[in-house]
Amino acid sequence: MLRRNYVSIVTATILIGTAMTACAQKQETKQPADQLLQPQTGVGTRYGGRDPLKCKSTKEPTQGAPSAEQARAYMISGFEHEKGSGTLGELYLTEDVKVEVGKGRPFEQEDGSGDADIHELVYPVRGSYTYYRCYPISSAHPEGQSSVKVECPNAEGICYKTSFGDWKCSMADFHTSKTADGYFHAPK
Repeated sequence: MLRRNYVSIVTATILIGTAMTACAQKQETKQPADQLLQPQTGVGTRYGGRDPLKCKSTKEPTQGAPSAEQARAYMISGFEHEKGSGTLGELYLTEDVKVEVGKGRPFEQEDGSGDADIHELVYPVRGSYTYYRCYPISSAHPEGQSSVKVECPNAEGICYKTSFGDWKCSMADFHTSKTADGYFHAPK
């Protein structure tokens, strides 16, 4: 009887410990994308918008699939950037980014841009987002009318790990994306 109670206590302790560890791991990977991102200061002002967001780190998780929030942050960080400079500059920003992460699969030749770790799984992603291509504020593109808006309701792509252990996630909507008529405020 004493041995049975001891085994029950040990088993319960192991189960509780395992559950607590699993919860701690889930909390680590379910970090909101906003906490993973930081602004690249001083860029957005010329365009009448906010600064592009970049990830503080792209190393997590070290094993397994990225969470939807991590994939969202990595997608935003990889997409948002300034291209060109001066009056020929363009700033790419996103809004309303939603991402789902699918089951991992083996690397295929067309995955990645030559920097993928071919020994790691690749994770398909799908979702939606809106992006803005913003131009510097000028007489041709006054404040409040400096951006082209493109909605991507059925985006698909992948997340993969590079040979340096960094995550890259990207999505595109080649079939149903729609450019809105006119010019818009740059996202603030």
